Amino acid sequence: MKKFAAILLALVLALGCLTGCGSKKGDTVMSVDGTDVSFDEFMYYLKTAATTLTNYYQSSTGGGVDWDGVCIYDKTKTNAEWCVNEAMYNAAQACVIMSKGKSMNCLPTDEQLKTLEDNISTIRKNYEDQDDPDAAFTSALNGQGFTLDTFKQINKVNFTLANIFASLYGENGEKVSDETLKGYVDENGFMTSAHILFKTTEEVKGEDGKTTEKEISDDAKAEKKAKAEKLAKELKAIKDDEKRKEKFFEYMKNDSEDPGKESYPNGYCFTEGTMVQEYTDATKALKDYEVSDVVESKFGYHIIMRLPTTASNVDINNQYGYTLGQMAASYDFDEEMKSWDVSSKAKLNSQYKDFDFTQFFSNTDGFKFTTYASYTAEKK
Repeated sequence: MKKFAAILLALVLALGCLTGCGSKKGDTVMSVDGTDVSFDEFMYYLKTAATTLTNYYQSSTGGGVDWDGVCIYDKTKTNAEWCVNEAMYNAAQACVIMSKGKSMNCLPTDEQLKTLEDNISTIRKNYEDQDDPDAAFTSALNGQGFTLDTFKQINKVNFTLANIFASLYGENGEKVSDETLKGYVDENGFMTSAHILFKTTEEVKGEDGKTTEKEISDDAKAEKKAKAEKLAKELKAIKDDEKRKEKFFEYMKNDSEDPGKESYPNGYCFTEGTMVQEYTDATKALKDYEVSDVVESKFGYHIIMRLPTTASNVDINNQYGYTLGQMAASYDFDEEMKSWDVSSKAKLNSQYKDFDFTQFFSNTDGFKFTTYASYTAEKK
């Protein structure tokens, strides 16, 4: 089961927006932009919404969900009603994605479809030693809210969404426009600079074996400050930006005592509050490729060069290593998707308008996933 979950996450969670539509099996719950949403697919969206709420309450209160209680995300609805509305929106969004994909020639490629089938075959192999491999495989899918058809279709939507993104911005956001990038950088206050640091502290190991930072002597400080001032004056005297940058990075590589220079050889991309205030203020006061006077902080003496903030920069606080180009593109794409007017299309078909989907929620048993075939069989 763990292997299945890992592959499932790789397939379904990679894009963070996981919805699908178009399955032809089962009754049609919704029809959006010429694409049908089956009962089975809608149940997947219900389960996804139910899981979202369940995880929230478990992490925030340590308890379960009162499905008849007021929803934390929408005070006008019960938790069960919120899940139904969320499922309607996600189903409609998936259909719009497929419609956009068709018009933009961004539907899944043959290679992507082969990858999907290969991954399904890999999942199946995990159940070959079961008494009934097909039943075990189906049970595992159902446990995650899928039938085989909906699993395929949801991944097709993900491929389509990735293809639309790549068409607009490039696979890694490299095609994001200068205007979009600048807007994102300015709105979030990103800035980039490099520095040459002469430390005024040194590491000292105590009797307990622990290492602490201790200030160096006043004479040593004065010597370092004089060296920093001489170097800053030399760099400021270079009139050509490119030559000044080249010389700056040469000194940074050879003379800087910044322990982070190996990890950030091209400087730091950051926002307000990330670096010490003296460093931030000095960076903000500079123009691109301009060099500061000597700046003193608790770490020592800095010579700072402001650098352009480009699409390839990575915010030092971004633990996932996404570039600003990727982040700006994702932000812009999110705004683009909001303009698709999904909410107005998130409506149930007439035969399901009065269907009580909240019947699948119970404070005793939680959310009960069922397929169309199982549900109709129970009603007979």
